[in-house]
Amino acid sequence: MEIFTLSGDELLFRNAEELERVLGELDSSVPGRTEGRRSHHRERYCVTRYLSTLSNSSLLSFPLKVLKAESPDFLLYRPDSTVTGLEITEAGTERHQRAATELERSPLGTLLEGEAGLRQLGEELREPPYIGDEPERELAVLVLMAVKAKTKTLNQPHFTEADLHELLIYDNSHLVLTAELKDLAPLLKAPLLEWQAQQQNERQFYRISVLRDSELLYDCSGRSTVFRVPHNGSGRRGNA
Repeated sequence: MEIFTLSGDELLFRNAEELERVLGELDSSVPGRTEGRRSHHRERYCVTRYLSTLSNSSLLSFPLKVLKAESPDFLLYRPDSTVTGLEITEAGTERHQRAATELERSPLGTLLEGEAGLRQLGEELREPPYIGDEPERELAVLVLMAVKAKTKTLNQPHFTEADLHELLIYDNSHLVLTAELKDLAPLLKAPLLEWQAQQQNERQFYRISVLRDSELLYDCSGRSTVFRVPHNGSGRRGNA
């Protein structure tokens, strides 16, 4: 089943069991960069994992209607009659994205070395390896950059009003963390809270979370809890 492709697509979940069943049947796979990947593929991949994780952790109330929109990417209609806008973006650099696209067109055996670009088997590393928690610190910087950029978008006139706004950031960076997302939490929370306190924007994101394929760092500037993403459905992330 394919849905959440066009603005106006919606699903109504009456309970957690129905959500698990329906999302399990939904095709949330992401094509390769050279195979027709579009923004709705990324958004669908992320929202299905986000909702599944929250439901599995008893953080959703039902019935819940989810509507595909534009700005924000999704609107969540909750049983208390409030509406949450969910915006989805990625943490990563344009340089890495261009290199990842080039990798798909390269001969078998070509390797992608982080920000250094492509190299062949047997070639020496172009950059020194990371030391200690350097990957987590760099990812914290990329996440904060994504938050700043999306907060500007949130305050544009075209962005739909909602009772609350949430931001879900997919880690699409070149970084290989030395451990788990729990090690990112303390590095991200303080600078994020500091930046938010300095903002004079009319709108801010009520909740910011970071998603990897198997983990969700939920509410980065609040409870900062790491949840395992349930393995359901046929979705797979293409080469990031």
